[in-house]
Amino acid sequence: MTDEIAQGEAVRVRAESYQKIVDEALGNDVGVEEFLDRLKKAGASPAEAAEYGRQYSERKTQGPNASPMQGTWKRSR
Repeated sequence: MTDEIAQGEAVRVRAESYQKIVDEALGNDVGVEEFLDRLKKAGASPAEAAEYGRQYSERKTQGPNASPMQGTWKRSR
């Protein structure tokens, strides 16, 4: 059970880190390539980068008032 809790916490921390990258990139009007490079440097897998990339693209087209909850990211178990 402890391993499951630790693993869940690791996933939460990574998701929080990646979400921060999305938010900062949108706030600073960072281009897609730089955004994806930041995710890669943070350790995102190709699947994670694709999912956060979709969220970034959607929120970028929605404008500055878009909230993180409007993205497509869904936490998997």
